[in-house]
Amino acid sequence: MKINYALKSRQFSDKLHYLVIALIILAISLYYYFFLIVFFIYLYFLYRYKLLNKVLVIILVFFIIYFLYSFYMTNVSPNYISGKIYISEVKDSYFTFYYKFNKYIAYNKLDIKPGDILEINATKSMILSPSYEGDFNTLTFIRGKNVKAIYDIESYQITNYFFNFNRIRYLILNFYKTRIDSNYFDLFSCLVLGENNLNELTTYTNLNILHILALSGFHLLIIYNFTFNLLFKLTKKYTLSENIALGIIFLYTLLCGSSPSLLRAFIFLLVKKLKQKLNLKLTNLDLYSLTFLILLIKPLTIYNIGFIFSQLASFIILYMPALIKTKNKLLKNIYSNLIFLSISFPFITNMTNALSLFSLLSFIFSYIFSVIFIPLMFIFLIIQSLSHYLTFLIMGFNIELEFVSNILVIHFPYMNNIFKLIYYLILFFIFYFYSLNKKKRIINLSYFVLLIFYLIYPNLTYKEIIFLDVGQGDSTFIKNGNSIYLIDCYNALDYLDKRGISKIEAIFISHSDSDHLGDLETILKEIKVNKVYYSFYDEVTPTLLNNTIGIPLKFGDIITLDDLKIKVLSGMVSYSETNLNSLILEFYFNGYNYLFTGDTTIEVEETILPYLSDIDVLKVAHHGSSTSSSIEFLEQVRPEIAIVSVAYNNRYGLPDIEVINRLKRYADVYLTYKCGNIKIKEKSLTTYK
Repeated sequence: MKINYALKSRQFSDKLHYLVIALIILAISLYYYFFLIVFFIYLYFLYRYKLLNKVLVIILVFFIIYFLYSFYMTNVSPNYISGKIYISEVKDSYFTFYYKFNKYIAYNKLDIKPGDILEINATKSMILSPSYEGDFNTLTFIRGKNVKAIYDIESYQITNYFFNFNRIRYLILNFYKTRIDSNYFDLFSCLVLGENNLNELTTYTNLNILHILALSGFHLLIIYNFTFNLLFKLTKKYTLSENIALGIIFLYTLLCGSSPSLLRAFIFLLVKKLKQKLNLKLTNLDLYSLTFLILLIKPLTIYNIGFIFSQLASFIILYMPALIKTKNKLLKNIYSNLIFLSISFPFITNMTNALSLFSLLSFIFSYIFSVIFIPLMFIFLIIQSLSHYLTFLIMGFNIELEFVSNILVIHFPYMNNIFKLIYYLILFFIFYFYSLNKKKRIINLSYFVLLIFYLIYPNLTYKEIIFLDVGQGDSTFIKNGNSIYLIDCYNALDYLDKRGISKIEAIFISHSDSDHLGDLETILKEIKVNKVYYSFYDEVTPTLLNNTIGIPLKFGDIITLDDLKIKVLSGMVSYSETNLNSLILEFYFNGYNYLFTGDTTIEVEETILPYLSDIDVLKVAHHGSSTSSSIEFLEQVRPEIAIVSVAYNNRYGLPDIEVINRLKRYADVYLTYKCGNIKIKEKSLTTYK
């Protein structure tokens, strides 16, 4: 009996996307419980209007149960591993491995390759939650890679190896690394073999072309068309040529680590071919939705940023004809770029926090890479003598890109979830009214009002002090109206980027140890800083300032910054040890008396006792070390709040338990690794964790 595939497929036509929408809302709601209400309302909507048949309901229920199981089983794993593991992939900062059919990750740097088989002893690591809104979320990252937990390798021995496509890629990259100019090896490895190694290059992030350089359907299309046309010319057999071409791009997808963008493109192409062969009446939206659901065989892939960008890009391409009516090719490219930028804007700005206005022309850079560099790099895999010419071309083009990328750069703050929700609601109505050719002016105005408010919101006038959770170091952020100050700046740059900070009035460096000096040199290069204050006896900090004004401070100095008066209590004499030369700063701000003590010691505390008064907030010296915070000192200042900047499980054994107990006699004690960022506004203290 012949099955009528066309008739059979109609029950799914224009309905599969309802499943996709349900799973997206569910994925969001597991992080932000407010969306659970939206999720159940949506399920009721599907039931009320009978939008799903029995088969689709069964599929949806299966995916929901499978997704919930995968989500909540993350990090449910043994505390200790001893035995055989199989190395899956090796990156610069981490590697992934399989142990008893589960995938795990380790941040140890070992002399291993993908495909190695190891005998290990490893301990499960604690996954720290983000310290502030927009901070790197380790748990989401490992979920997106379908990893269950993080381990710290204590001992290992390589015993054997097994066949692994990542091993082949690793060997190929090592082969070409010795044969390609180092100036463009990273670009080559990214464009040809999918190595994610360009994130730190502001040239590409500011111009919003990182997604262009990621492996995508375009790469598969180049390989597929070349292979198919060559084989068809040789064999004159259409089906054979098509099948071999599909097999080759499948192997290429595996070779490139099965990245979500390549897998999506391959599955979409495969499903489209099946649709044509079986004469299935599936729309492009059905094909998109079916591809989405197939990729969720590994359900937590939905949190992978590569998966998100790939799905956004393909969805935009799907609906581009409905939104762009012009036949002019240049205008089509401009509109397409604007649409992609507008849809991906919250994700792009939350990752890079800066964009050049020239990103509006990124389709030009995309065209150059697509037409010239990507094909040339594939040719170079075979003809290595092209290396010299390719290097010359890329270096010249990169110089131009670097120049353009630093012009008209706008710094964007992190877009929180409320803003994202409002943003996408407005964007939905923009596209809806554009498709109807109605009310364009009103909806456009609302969009630009939202963007303007988003840009000025972080600069609204208010006062706050935030003790940043920066690990084993010190950094404090002070906002006094429109003015920004820092006291120390270890690991501070990420937070400044997330706030969209482009100007700092003053930075105070307590002393030149790296856990306080930290990001100073980089901050001075990337952000306009008016002044840097440091100890009169600090010999290192002044050498890093370049053209920034530097002002040395010693005992008795008073600095006036707007309505903020800072008194210097340190610097009576010079000490041979840098910690003892730490700046000690006292000031009144927004309802509290503050005392910042750097890494000062009991010896210095004794010299300033006569000049100390009661303090509301004490920034505890030397991360809670026993070398500071004596009973005499605490009895003199009698703090109400004590802030200890310290990392979890640090190798220095800090904070000292006796010091913490002493502090608790006088104050409420807050540790940054437990609290995340600690924010103090007028008569209120809040912690992020």
